[in-house]
Amino acid sequence: MAADAPQLSAAFDARVMRRLRPRRLTPIGRVVMAVYIVVAAATAVWLIRDLPVASVVAAALVGLSVAVAAKAYGQRLAFRPLARSQTGRGPATRKPAREQDVDALRLWL
Repeated sequence: MAADAPQLSAAFDARVMRRLRPRRLTPIGRVVMAVYIVVAAATAVWLIRDLPVASVVAAALVGLSVAVAAKAYGQRLAFRPLARSQTGRGPATRKPAREQDVDALRLWL
């Protein structure tokens, strides 16, 4: 029973990729984000105005290290290792999680 593997149409692939594509902010959304950033920065500066400079620098260093660690953790979650190919040859490759989800969806359907 050697039959050809079923193939999905290009239209199906296009629909799946369109749904998985990240959405972009609208111009109004960008304005709202810019206003939020300005208000948050002004509020932070106003709240720390009475603190010693050493405390502000220490808090900035702690915040920066937490942000770097969170970015590294997020990138590790976004890139999951794939199993070796079905032939067993070649090294395992890595793909972004969304591409893996599309591949899994193709196999499942």
